[in-house]
Amino acid sequence: MNDIIAFDLYFPREYLKAALIDSFLSVSVLVGIFCYLNRYTRRRYFSFWAVAWLFHACWLGLCIASQNVQESPRMIMLKQWCVGASAVFLLWGSAWFLNQRTRPAQLALFLTYLFIWSYLGVYEFDSLLQMQLPMFALVGLASLVTGWCFYRFRVKQKFLGAGLLACGFSLWGVYIAAYPFFQLSDQMISSGYLISAVLQLFIAVSMIVLVLEEVRLTNQLAFRKIRSYKSKTDLLQKKIVSTEERYRSLFDQASEGIVIADAQDLRILELNQTARRLLGVSSTDSNTLSSFCQIHPEPQPMPQTGPEWFAAICRHRSLNLVRRDGGITPTEADGAPISFEGRAAYQFF
Repeated sequence: MNDIIAFDLYFPREYLKAALIDSFLSVSVLVGIFCYLNRYTRRRYFSFWAVAWLFHACWLGLCIASQNVQESPRMIMLKQWCVGASAVFLLWGSAWFLNQRTRPAQLALFLTYLFIWSYLGVYEFDSLLQMQLPMFALVGLASLVTGWCFYRFRVKQKFLGAGLLACGFSLWGVYIAAYPFFQLSDQMISSGYLISAVLQLFIAVSMIVLVLEEVRLTNQLAFRKIRSYKSKTDLLQKKIVSTEERYRSLFDQASEGIVIADAQDLRILELNQTARRLLGVSSTDSNTLSSFCQIHPEPQPMPQTGPEWFAAICRHRSLNLVRRDGGITPTEADGAPISFEGRAAYQFF
């Protein structure tokens, strides 16, 4: 009757293995998400972050494997090196996120240094806390740097997901830096792993939110570009129509006769009002320009094809136009090859 029911975050040490497995499963989800994002977006920093979380998963796997057994120096060394490698790849991913390119040799040297440090730490330090503090402090620092990167991205792009990631990585950095102290308490060590599982899932959900926001922004920008291109296309079409109307007006009102004929057989395709009066015709139906032309002196042999007539008219210049009613009009003519409605033609004027 006097017992008070209260909510707390203290879990007995018997829950440690369950908490480890829960954290391992949540970080596995995080690794899968970053691997997918790396493949989907082709962005290099996602690959570094995926490897960073993979090393963290390896560390958790080694922690699960070493439960209820005496840890060998080699096991301790591998666990510490996984923690350090996770920090390095987290930092490298943040550098790529900020467009700071680094050399592969630098990454290899950093990992080698951490491996040597882990090896010496097993035999040089008197307590596990002294050996863990530098490594976990490095991971915490790398996480805080990553959180700062997403905060800068949030200020620039105003994405909610970037703000959530900045918060998630900052909290993760504080937690992971304080992890060695969690191990000093039998009640808090299990709670620490459960907290890490929650933070890992929070980071995973935040990353999904950010990617969805980026996809939405990309679609909006693409839609705006399409609308802009459509507006430009409509404007160009209006200009083309206006230019054609002006050309048609100049063509019809020209004081000189202008005839456009097919390049193969000189079949009349278009002529202006002046040319209609000169030739005495009202339309272009079944009329060939060669039937109206008399060249003096007559060239030998007589032109037969369109190119031959074009060459003869341009060479002689002076010719007689025989009207449909039989009247003859002396004139001078010149010509030029053009493209009319997508086919070869000659323009005579």
